[in-house]
Amino acid sequence: MPVISLVEQDNRRKHIINSARELFFTKGFIATSMEDIAKHAGLHRRTLYGYFAGKEELYFVVLNQLQKDKVEYIINEVEQHSGEYDRLYAMGMSFYNYFKVNIEVLRFQLYLDYADLSWHSLSEITFKEYKSYNEKVINLLKETIQKGIQKGIFKPDLQIETYLSSFFFASRAILNRCLLQSANTAFLSDGSNSPEEYYKNFITIHIKGIMK
Repeated sequence: MPVISLVEQDNRRKHIINSARELFFTKGFIATSMEDIAKHAGLHRRTLYGYFAGKEELYFVVLNQLQKDKVEYIINEVEQHSGEYDRLYAMGMSFYNYFKVNIEVLRFQLYLDYADLSWHSLSEITFKEYKSYNEKVINLLKETIQKGIQKGIFKPDLQIETYLSSFFFASRAILNRCLLQSANTAFLSDGSNSPEEYYKNFITIHIKGIMK
């Protein structure tokens, strides 16, 4: 077996990731096999396993690339505001505004909810990278809420961890409905709200629910 340089290994790894990303976005994650990725990349399937544990790890590697841009956008939007209410609202709306122009990323994230992905197959590097991106957003939100409690803006007995999980899971569910199923407007109360207005109302209600 020929020995390839570290540069060539890195280029090959990037090529595999790009090939996987193209197929995940065109065929879908579930319909794509490691054999498909190998053929698309012009490599033997055994070569892929020399770089990645399997399709699930490739999913998270691709997701990490997408997370980087998304997290940078969210943090930038939040940091433009000083008040705790405004920062929470900006975070909620940053999800909507980002996914509105990156709809394929939102669709790709759906696999986290229903594809029964296993964390156990991930390399330590891939898992740490995924965790670090999530923690950046979580810590920013947690810090904002804690300051709001100290200032008497938010309820002092607020269970922050519970609120955080409900904020993210509920936001994702509403985003999926508003952006991926926007053609079906039956869920928009009496039909007078646009998907964006519906989402704005959801964020407002969610935040006001924790105000003192």
